[in-house]
Amino acid sequence: MAQETTQFKPTLSLLDGTMLVAGSMIGSGIFIVSADITRHVGSAGWLVMVWLITGFMTITAAVSYGELSGMYPRAGGQYVYLKEAYNPLVGFLYGWSFFSVIQTGTIAAVAVAFAKFTGYFIPAFDIKDENIILSIGSFHINKAQILAIALVLVLAYINTRGVKEGKVIQTTFTISKLLSLFGLIVFGFLLAKTNFWHQNWQSGLHAMQDLGRKNVSGSLEPTGWAPLAGVAIMGAIAASMVGSVFSSDAWNNVTFIAGEIKNPKRNIGLSLFLGTLIVSAIYITTNLMYLYVLPLDQIVELGFKCAMALSYVFRQGVVHRDIKPANLLAVLDNQGQVTDVKVSDFGSALNLNADMTQVHRVGSLAYMPPEQIEGGDVGAQADIYALGAVLYHLVCGRPPFDAPNQMALMHQIYH
Repeated sequence: MAQETTQFKPTLSLLDGTMLVAGSMIGSGIFIVSADITRHVGSAGWLVMVWLITGFMTITAAVSYGELSGMYPRAGGQYVYLKEAYNPLVGFLYGWSFFSVIQTGTIAAVAVAFAKFTGYFIPAFDIKDENIILSIGSFHINKAQILAIALVLVLAYINTRGVKEGKVIQTTFTISKLLSLFGLIVFGFLLAKTNFWHQNWQSGLHAMQDLGRKNVSGSLEPTGWAPLAGVAIMGAIAASMVGSVFSSDAWNNVTFIAGEIKNPKRNIGLSLFLGTLIVSAIYITTNLMYLYVLPLDQIVELGFKCAMALSYVFRQGVVHRDIKPANLLAVLDNQGQVTDVKVSDFGSALNLNADMTQVHRVGSLAYMPPEQIEGGDVGAQADIYALGAVLYHLVCGRPPFDAPNQMALMHQIYH
């Protein structure tokens, strides 16, 4: 009697593998790390060069993985490679670490973030005391946590139904992300009323650095640009690449499903190459768009100002310490001056029970949510509005509105 064998059914195409690579790589890093890179290298040329080096390293590593996948076209990815390169114990330890900590923690973090932002659109899932559904001592379970758990279960169930259903979700969302970034690049170049392209490229490849200095209150403040040369440039590039490499990570996920890809010896390596090439090209082009629409020196200066402002409101007890300068969106006018400051992390106010904190005070500053004038309900969004007004004052050095008294001020804001 012939012995039965069980194996995966190859159903994923080259397109599916490429979308998995690209979708795993693209995240929020492309929007937040370029300012930190500029702070380390100080010029448009080196900003682009750092992303070029990162892209080259990523594609080279992906092609190397492609060779491994051709040698061992089996499901398991790094587990298989570590097992074959060293011994089964190393592969076993990595496999259990990946299953119990690495990938599990990543999935949980993404699910919690999804639930947190859903709370902004659907108040029932806002992280507030009235949305707690179970309390056992100091342990609380709210609706946002249930939503996060439900999301994980639903996606897990979809994947258990078969590869076809899972690949539809992966491909759909990856194409959406790629089109969104492509649209950002195109509209950034086409719709910018004023560009800073020639101004930014005057710095060329002249490396400079301004890492800032802590003042007496512990906040970073700019110290001025210092030229770099020789070995110092290499150190600055290495430090600045921390963010760009992190933004280009996770491309190796496709190797975990090698057993489910058609013609794995060809398609895995090719999907790794195409996926990393597409994302690297988009990342580099996105930074070129940044250089077209944003003044390089003011990006760095604004980063310091945001850090100093946040440090101040931390000490006043207004916001959680998990809010970073990257969570602040500064709107600039045609001259590059700040005209507005927005908070991009909703639900960040220290006291989300906003009806108890209708007036925000930071030192001598006080802002009330505009809903209070009309007698409407004040929610967490009002806390964020008030926080944005406070940060505007601190970053820009002037209040966003000017009125003789508080009621007149709120009337001006509301209308």
